[in-house]
Amino acid sequence: LESNIRLNQTAQISAFNIGLSNQKGLLHMTQHSPSNSGGFRMTTDTQNAVSVPVISLDEFVSEQNISRIDFIKIDVEGFELTVLAGAKQVIQQFRPILVFEYSVENILAQNGNIEEALTGILENNYKISTKEGLSDLKTILSLKEQTDLICIPN
Repeated sequence: LESNIRLNQTAQISAFNIGLSNQKGLLHMTQHSPSNSGGFRMTTDTQNAVSVPVISLDEFVSEQNISRIDFIKIDVEGFELTVLAGAKQVIQQFRPILVFEYSVENILAQNGNIEEALTGILENNYKISTKEGLSDLKTILSLKEQTDLICIPN
């Protein structure tokens, strides 16, 4: 990422060597899919794991004095719901468009409650749909295949 930022000579992007979660701390991750170079999941097993400092998006935005967020894209192998839980204030204050990976297999592997998270987004006055255009909550919850969810504030 940092080499791409330098290559494109942009001052509008900053890279931070930190992960996002629902609170500040240290988590561990392991590669769950050797064929996918980005296929890392958070784990409680510290053997063969990489330690990652994490912070909530709410806390990060406050510490960095960020005054505007229009768009948030999250693809963290099932940890999306935890990241969203740490972004409640950001979502309420800035009302950004949210796009995140929706994989029932990955979310359940991270002990996420899919229905609770999507209901919380709807309660924040967002419209949720899949990249394929499905927008009924029951239909989305019944999906078995991976997709991206697009959440647009009303």
